[in-house]
Amino acid sequence: MHDALLPVQAATAPANHRDVRASVAAVIPPRPVPFGKQLFWWLILRLAGYAAGRRVLTAVLQRR
Repeated sequence: MHDALLPVQAATAPANHRDVRASVAAVIPPRPVPFGKQLFWWLILRLAGYAAGRRVLTAVLQRR
């Protein structure tokens, strides 16, 4: 007989899961962030650092 688990046996068997995120991340490098997106977030975070910038961001978000 083969070693495949039947559905009832699979439900009662201990979990054999392992986290493979680290090994996958080591093999597949992250995609570079486009310059436009870097510039956008740099600007947003700079504006959020000042009271006047927060007012501008709040006004822009309320207009939506």
